Order: sequence, then C-alpha cells, then structure tokens
Amino acid sequence: MSKKQVIRVLKRSYYYFNQGFSIVHKPLSITSFATIIYSLIIERYEVLTNIFPSFQYFLVFGIITIIPMCIFLGYLYIKKSWFYIETFEIGREVNPYASKKIRPITIPIYEGWIWFLKQEGYDTTELERIVKVSR
Repeated sequence: MSKKQVIRVLKRSYYYFNQGFSIVHKPLSITSFATIIYSLIIERYEVLTNIFPSFQYFLVFGIITIIPMCIFLGYLYIKKSWFYIETFEIGREVNPYASKKIRPITIPIYEGWIWFLKQEGYDTTELERIVKVSR
C-alpha cells in the first residue's frame, strides 16, 4: 500500500470509529446516568422512593418522558432554530463542490417536474424561479 492509501484507510477508520463509538456510547451513558441518579438521589429520599419503588419504574418513566422530549427538541432545532441553518452552512463551506456536482443532476429533474405540474394545472412559478436561480 502506498502512503496515500494508508492515510486514506486511517482517515476512514477514524470516521468509522467515531460513528461506532457514538452508537455504543449513547446507550451506555444513558444507562450509567440513570443508575447514578437513581442511586444518589431517588434511593435517599423517601418521597421519591414512593414514586419510583424500583429502578425499573424509574427507567420506564425516563423512557416515556425523554423520548417525546427529545423528538420535540429535535423538531425545534431543525424547524425553529438558526443553529441548524448554520450547521448546514458550515457543511457547505467544508464541501463546496457538493452543490457543483449535484446541481447539473437536479436541474433536469426540476424541469421535468415543471413540465408535469403544468400538464396537471399547478402553479410552477416558484419552481421555475429556483431553476432560473440555480443556472
């Protein structure tokens, strides 16, 4: 293997490691966090012990409340936050050639949509504006 191939394999290995680690790390960290919270807080106070008599009840309550909360926060992040737009902009700065590669493929698709939607009687002025700006 050449030096260039070794560097490429190392970069890809680092990327795969990060992806795999995040997949494994999240459930482990959530479990350890729940265990610590239960043992340090819930078990020490009788009021909380009455609400959560066992660790399993605490986990079920956590799952029932955290999953909808995370979905809601994810929705807010993507739809209502300028942070998501900034993340997208950073990605485009890092890889400016992606839009140059994708644009020639998508313009004919948009033109096909315009033709089809006009045949069906839909207003295509916004789509035509996108095609005009993209050229």
